[in-house]
Amino acid sequence: MEERIFVDKAPVPDAELVRERLGKACTWFERFVAFAEDLGWNGEWKYHNKRFGWTWKAVRKKDSLIWLAPVKGGVMIGLSFRKEEKEAALSLDLPESARRPIRIAKEYPEGYPAQWFVHDGRSFDETFTIARLVAGMR
Repeated sequence: MEERIFVDKAPVPDAELVRERLGKACTWFERFVAFAEDLGWNGEWKYHNKRFGWTWKAVRKKDSLIWLAPVKGGVMIGLSFRKEEKEAALSLDLPESARRPIRIAKEYPEGYPAQWFVHDGRSFDETFTIARLVAGMR
């Protein structure tokens, strides 16, 4: 598992702190945030514990679209798929490395959670394609 950047309970991360700590990887974080907010999802930071630290989550009512966790060298991105979203995502023309987290996702009451480590342009493009599909289905 990639090392989380924001593991201390204070301070709550903000845009400036994210830019400072993520460096070049901040672009991917900011693009996902802008994408979610442009679609009407509200972003909120949530602290879990010392191991998982802070994550940014896009929510609407009680529904969650995506969560982002700044890590060393990139961003962990997670989505929880509904059954039809999972099937649609698996039908995308993407490499197995992008499809595998979806394919192996176990079912939970909130759906099929999957996550990716976005650390370069290719991993961003693949994950963004999946996120756009899911957002379009909601």
